[in-house]
Amino acid sequence: MPKQVEVRMHESHMSPMEHQSKNLCVRLWLSLRKNLLLSLTVFGVIMGALCGMLLRMAAPINPDVVMLIAFPGDILMRMLKMLILPLIISSLITGLSGLDAKASGRLGTRAMVYYMSTTIIAAILGVILVLAIHPGNPKLKKQLGEGKKNDEVSSLDAFLDLIRNLFPENLVQACFQQVKAAFSYRNII
Repeated sequence: MPKQVEVRMHESHMSPMEHQSKNLCVRLWLSLRKNLLLSLTVFGVIMGALCGMLLRMAAPINPDVVMLIAFPGDILMRMLKMLILPLIISSLITGLSGLDAKASGRLGTRAMVYYMSTTIIAAILGVILVLAIHPGNPKLKKQLGEGKKNDEVSSLDAFLDLIRNLFPENLVQACFQQVKAAFSYRNII
């Protein structure tokens, strides 16, 4: 019982402003703990941005170090790209299985027409833009000049490629793609 009296005496000596700031800090802390995943994600983004700014201000960084720093992000992006197709297919199957054909006949028809028309418009727009911009045009490459070619492949890059290949960007392509080694024999005399 004496502890409660002591705490109450301590709080009674606090000014209203101090009491309000203490309540604000307690509420902020409880909110951060309640949303821990969101708090840690925002903290990670801020720390990543700060680390990136500090590394950019540093002296020139070895390309191997840059490759190692970029590697986890590259793996994450490959995993996300790998999940796109199964996620879309499963959501379409789930949505279609929950539809009642008689009750949603007109709505389903409208949705299908909308989906097909937007797909056709996107394909036509893509073809028009490819014809207008000419990505990968050799004439544009000559205008830009030759880039630096890296014929040497480090053992670190080869090892990281092995791990990258564990997570294909396109799951369907990885199922049907075959890798064949090509050997060439040279006469060494």
